Amino acid sequence: MDYVQQNTAELQPVFYTTGKIGDSITKRVYNIPELHEKSLLLSKHGWLRLFSVMASSNSSLYFVHLFTGSKIYLPCLGISSLERPIFAITAPPTSEDCVIFIVSCIEDKVGNDCAKIKFCHRRQSAWSTGIISVEDYRISDVDNLVFAGGFFYCLHQGGHLSAFSVSGHSWTVCRSDRWLGIERCS
Repeated sequence: MDYVQQNTAELQPVFYTTGKIGDSITKRVYNIPELHEKSLLLSKHGWLRLFSVMASSNSSLYFVHLFTGSKIYLPCLGISSLERPIFAITAPPTSEDCVIFIVSCIEDKVGNDCAKIKFCHRRQSAWSTGIISVEDYRISDVDNLVFAGGFFYCLHQGGHLSAFSVSGHSWTVCRSDRWLGIERCS
């Protein structure tokens, strides 16, 4: 890939939908045409997870490695129908152990706050979907999502924590008075 380099002093390191990456240290902007009009959803293990909406209302979801130009396409997913989705992966997308995870908070038909999760193992052709609701517990929007020790940990607005087990496909809510001193939700 050939990158066009521009010098400018006022830009900060921001990902632009115009396909430009700014570097505040060198004061350079790199124009990367392959990223034009794409949304950056995740950056991890040297890979970018990008989303592109086509004119036909189909969407393209894929990983791209900026240094090699390699692309890994994922099954089709209606991302625009998710409200404030947060993304994470378990391993580099080239790994057979890679699981892609998305969480979005929704309201169910009777007005309860729920979490909508989607996950896909590497090389699967479809997404698994689940709606998580916890009785007498309000699941608020997720601010941060991280994978560790077989769990996707969700830090919600208000500071509460929940976890999704990759192997058990189960959801656990950690009460704030319990999770501060423990390694994992139980």
